[in-house]
Amino acid sequence: MGGYWERLIRSIKNSLHKVLQRALVDEEGLSTILCDIEARINARPLTYLSEDPKDPEVLTPYHFLTGTNFMDLPEVNPEDEEWVPRVTTSSELRKVWSYHQRLIALWWKRWKTEYIVALNKFQKWPYSNEAPQVGDVVLIDECNVPKNKWKLGKIIELYPGKDGIARTAKLRTSIGFIKRPTAKLHLIEPAVPN
Repeated sequence: MGGYWERLIRSIKNSLHKVLQRALVDEEGLSTILCDIEARINARPLTYLSEDPKDPEVLTPYHFLTGTNFMDLPEVNPEDEEWVPRVTTSSELRKVWSYHQRLIALWWKRWKTEYIVALNKFQKWPYSNEAPQVGDVVLIDECNVPKNKWKLGKIIELYPGKDGIARTAKLRTSIGFIKRPTAKLHLIEPAVPN
């Protein structure tokens, strides 16, 4: 877990550094941004996301930290007068809040892109003698689609060629069943051996 955890922290720090390079954020603002980032990281799924409502809830780090699922605060509408505290001028508070929201959104966009690339780097099938297995959860490489929009799939069948090596896989995705070449699949979670 140590190496994985350190890579995760490094990816968060690198993307945060690039987003906040010239940003003027006070200590309280930085604390708010870091708390939001912490919540997003701890709400990421640790297992395959199933579309079947009968399947159990997906585990996240938040479950282990609190024993419950993550409940995000609803988005705040800056035009809502009830939301604005009366401590300072509403326009100043709105400006600070909007600025923090933009920084968080920029970080989230950058981190998701870099995190998926890091998963790809470290999680092909690690050894050449290993091959895709039925039950592997994979990220499906799609041409002309940004990496953060690639779909997750679960291998349900492999089609070996004449040489016995599987070059095509049938996958279950959120939109149904599809076939893709194994070269376009990136391992996210290996199948659990029986």
